[in-house]
Amino acid sequence: MISGKRKITVRMVAEAAGVSRTAVYAVLNRDAKNNIGLRPDTRRKIEKTIEELGYIPNNSARTLVSGRSNNIGILLNTSNVMFSRVIGDLLAETCVEHGYMPLLEFYNFNLELERRKLEMLFSRGVDGLFAITGGERNLDVYKRFTDFHLPLVMLGHNTPGGPNVSRVGVSEERIAATLIDFLVGNRVKSVSYLTFSEMVSNPISIREQCIFRGLEAAGIRLAGRYAVSCHRETVAEMRRLLAAPGRPDALCCFTDELANSAVTALMECGSGVDELPVIGIDGLEMPFNALPLTSVRNPVEDIIFSGWQLFENALLHGKYAAVELSARMVLRDTTPGFRLPDR
Repeated sequence: MISGKRKITVRMVAEAAGVSRTAVYAVLNRDAKNNIGLRPDTRRKIEKTIEELGYIPNNSARTLVSGRSNNIGILLNTSNVMFSRVIGDLLAETCVEHGYMPLLEFYNFNLELERRKLEMLFSRGVDGLFAITGGERNLDVYKRFTDFHLPLVMLGHNTPGGPNVSRVGVSEERIAATLIDFLVGNRVKSVSYLTFSEMVSNPISIREQCIFRGLEAAGIRLAGRYAVSCHRETVAEMRRLLAAPGRPDALCCFTDELANSAVTALMECGSGVDELPVIGIDGLEMPFNALPLTSVRNPVEDIIFSGWQLFENALLHGKYAAVELSARMVLRDTTPGFRLPDR
């Protein structure tokens, strides 16, 4: 059945508001460059007219007029699942707030999957890309975005750079240095390290390289490296660690997710953080944590704020930059008796 309701067009909105169609398109596209010449009261008048008439934008037509899809690609490596999901959620919300549709994709340690998802996002004509990359293997696909002058913002300071690429994050060197300073300040002589099984089968991560070098330089003994892929394996490894001679002064974990699993596993083994203090990395306040975690805080909100500024500078002005943020130690319940280092 065909509705008798009249279809509202941009021409009708422009006539009702007493403005040009170009002004209406500028408001619909939320294009900062085209909005510069619009007075605030004119913009409000157009927005009110759109609402009163019940105009529904035709996205295909908007793309033809503006040359943009209003879609933004977000591709995140889930080697750190919780961190990537928090980043993804906040970044998607930011995209929507600015009038863009986020196309959110995840991949794991499979670099071929990263490549396929990059190609898919490129083929969908996104206006730009935010990414946490798994390495340098797929740089040729990332280069397609920069060749077409599409803003590319890499989330993580140790990610590959290059022309027409912006980067934001905390360097793994800074994360490692913050952790080592905390250990040295608390006179820790030996630590064990908990990581993901995939990190053992793949080349050692930049984070682990920095931490292990820092431990060696500080004279802190690495008592053991434990690798797990599920909580059941964490319980088994914690039992093995507790039974081993020469128990370490602390357990350092690749992520907060692993640290929480370790704390829970210690409890299940009849032990706890009083016997083996646990330290994570990311500083995420997860509601399901067994205990509030002592952790190296990765400033997620600052990464999103700075990342969006970098995206807009690239989109509107063709300017690219690198922003390195700072990590800080957050002292909570999983390191009883420890203190923050003096500044």
